[in-house]
Amino acid sequence: MRFYSLVTAAFVAFLSNAATHGTELATTFTPAGESDTSIELCGFSNLGGCCNTGPQITFDVDFVFSKYHQSGGVQSIDAGSIIGNGDNVDFGFDLSPRFTLGAESCNGLGARVRYWFFDQTESTVDNTGFVSIDAYTFDMEIYKRVQLGKSTTLEGFGGIRWSEFNLDDDTGLDWRVDGAGLTTGFEISHQFRCNHRLYAGTRLGMVMGDAILADNGDLDDATGMAINNTSLQVELSAGYEGKTQLGRRMTLVYGGGAEVQNWSDAAVKADASDEAYLTDAGWVGLTFRLGAEY
Repeated sequence: MRFYSLVTAAFVAFLSNAATHGTELATTFTPAGESDTSIELCGFSNLGGCCNTGPQITFDVDFVFSKYHQSGGVQSIDAGSIIGNGDNVDFGFDLSPRFTLGAESCNGLGARVRYWFFDQTESTVDNTGFVSIDAYTFDMEIYKRVQLGKSTTLEGFGGIRWSEFNLDDDTGLDWRVDGAGLTTGFEISHQFRCNHRLYAGTRLGMVMGDAILADNGDLDDATGMAINNTSLQVELSAGYEGKTQLGRRMTLVYGGGAEVQNWSDAAVKADASDEAYLTDAGWVGLTFRLGAEY
C-alpha cells in the first residue's frame, strides 16, 4: 500500500498544479465538432468558453450498496479436512463506496484515479460460523470523450489496476488473491434533456498475481496452496446522472443506477487444496452518486 500511496500523491499533485490555472465550466451544450466533452450545463454564459480557462477538476463518491455472491454459493469451509461441507452464508446488501478524482480538458481528454472497497462479514444460516469478504480495486486511467451526435457521447478509457480479494471464515481459513493488471472499457451516454443524461458502460480488467491459501497453523504446508493466478474482472453499469450549477465555478453532480461485477477465479469453494475448485466471485448492487466539478 505504500507504493499505492506514493502513486496517488503524485497524481494528486498533478491535479493540484492544474487547478492553480483556474477552471471554468463549459456551460452551453454545443453541437458535434465544437466540443468533445460530455454532459454540458445549459442556460448559463460560458464567459469565453472552457478552452480559455484550463482543465476541469472532478470528484465523485458512489455510495454502492452491494450484495456478494459466488458461483456454487458461499460456504463456511471445514478447514480441518479441506472438505466443503460447511454451512451456507447469505450476504445482504452492504455499503461499498467508490471514490473518483480526475481532471478533464476542454477537448474531452482526461485522467482519473478510482478506489473501491468491500468489507463485510456474515454469519452462517445456523449462526454457528461466519464468512468474511474483503476486496478492493485501485485504478489509474486515461480517458477520451467524443460526441457521436448532438446529445450522445461515447467515452473510451484504459489504465492500470491493482486489486485484492480476501476470504476468511470461522475455521481459520485465510484465502487471498491479489495482483496488478490492465483495464479498458467504454461508456455511452445520452442527454435526454438539459443537464440530465442516461448512461451505460462496461469495464474489463485483467489482473495477474498470486492465489494463496493459509490456515493459521491448522494445516501443514503441503496441504495449502500458492499458485499463479489470472483473474478476469468484468463490470457492467447503467444509470442516470444530473448536474446543477452551484455558482460561477462549482457544479453539483448527482445520480443513481445499478451495477454488476464478476471476478473469475477469485474465490475458493469445497476442496481448497485443488486449483480446480477456484470459483468466480461477484457483486450486484445499487449506486447513488454525489460529486462536484470545478
